Amino acid sequence: MRYFLKIFACVVVLTLMMPSWTGAISFSTPFGGRVTFIQKCTCLNNGDLIRQKELVYVGSPKGGAFIKDLSTRVYKHNSVSTGNWVLGLAGMSEGCSIQVERSCVQIGQGKLMSKVGTSR
Repeated sequence: MRYFLKIFACVVVLTLMMPSWTGAISFSTPFGGRVTFIQKCTCLNNGDLIRQKELVYVGSPKGGAFIKDLSTRVYKHNSVSTGNWVLGLAGMSEGCSIQVERSCVQIGQGKLMSKVGTSR
């Protein structure tokens, strides 16, 4: 009986760890299309940039508003710029703010790009 419980416990632990190994379970949304506009998020926090972020608008066929930051993994030509085609995965939603005088103003919101490939 103890042997069975040990085996069962190992199977449960390995099953719970497996999605992180394989990426099988993902909360990412696929997107793809031509980049139509990019806005830098320039809000400062105590004089330091919070993160280098950009709000990227992607057109059809599977477009929307997305956030690119330092954690975004960019493949192929490493150039997310206006006019390029992109294809990738995006996760949770984040805001983009710009510095206006002494305060921050949110100008948009988009899903955080986790991986993206570019056309050029």
